[in-house]
Amino acid sequence: MSITKRLAGLIWISLLIANLWGGVEDIPQVPAGVIGAQDSLFDAALVAGRKFILADRYEEAVAYYDSILTLYPEQPGPHFFLAATYQSWMGTYRISAYQEPLEKHVNETIRLGEKLLETRPEDPWLNFYIGAAYGYRAFFKVLSFNFIGAYLDGRKGIDNLETCLDKNPEIYDVYLGLGSYHYWRTARSKFIRVVAFWMSDLRDLGLKQIRFAAEHGRYSRPECMLGLVVAYFDYEKYDEGLEALAWYNESYDYKLLTSYYYHGRLLMAKKRYQEAIPQFEEMLRGLHKEPGSALGFAIECNYWIAKAYREMGDKSKALHYAGLGLVDLEKRNNDAELDGPFESFSDIKDKLKDLHKELSKS
Repeated sequence: MSITKRLAGLIWISLLIANLWGGVEDIPQVPAGVIGAQDSLFDAALVAGRKFILADRYEEAVAYYDSILTLYPEQPGPHFFLAATYQSWMGTYRISAYQEPLEKHVNETIRLGEKLLETRPEDPWLNFYIGAAYGYRAFFKVLSFNFIGAYLDGRKGIDNLETCLDKNPEIYDVYLGLGSYHYWRTARSKFIRVVAFWMSDLRDLGLKQIRFAAEHGRYSRPECMLGLVVAYFDYEKYDEGLEALAWYNESYDYKLLTSYYYHGRLLMAKKRYQEAIPQFEEMLRGLHKEPGSALGFAIECNYWIAKAYREMGDKSKALHYAGLGLVDLEKRNNDAELDGPFESFSDIKDKLKDLHKELSKS
């Protein structure tokens, strides 16, 4: 599916939601250092399992959460943890290999959560897991062109997150989902706001809510920090993106593989080309260690290295890395790979070909 069609679907959903749902449009006043409420049933499992995810050890994370699922087969939490792990695994290496188990665990999260709500209607964590799972499922339906289904699931997701806060306003991790909604609804709809004049720009609110979750959330802090990096890059606030990335690196011992890519892109945007090159080289080393990683991701890293050398005036090295990318272009399996967060692979391919053509002539 092209990035244009994907964004068209997201925009369509966003416009419907913008008209039908006001949403939580603020953050609570909380003293510094206060952390949100914990899920008493799965707190220990979340803390233990996240150590694997925060070290890019996804196979071990799946095995661990499978063991938790064995202990709690009728609870939605373990299914959601597995879905989130598969999502992170695929995003890190830009592969679609785990889409089937991801969707299975998302659906089981919703099914079991809604079933338990019948007997435990006061439990806010059920709404938390259900809401997050509906958000995942809405995205899947966008990719399948099922925009009405995606809207309906997106609405259910938002309703459940709001209900979670109504039941327990101290589950601050909810603000990651709300903030992401507010930021990306606007960011992915900017070109139609001239016509849809009623649609307000809520990017700053979204960033504020994601930062709040990063400061006060119990379980989503690393995702919030990296989510800020991605959003700041999209917003062309590159200094803020570098600060958010430094915040993440100072907070966690292990530097996630994708953080090298984000760092490289921010440095390229700041025209700090010499500093950007090692970031993409480190990303390439990590991809080469993972046999199932996306070839297109490696091609993109070679493109950015080539572009950096071109900007620094080193034509020979620029041509070398552009050539490395071109050699692998036809080997890429489009069905097995995912696009990156900022451009489609089709866009990267066109840029790489243009760069190589330019370098070959000069």
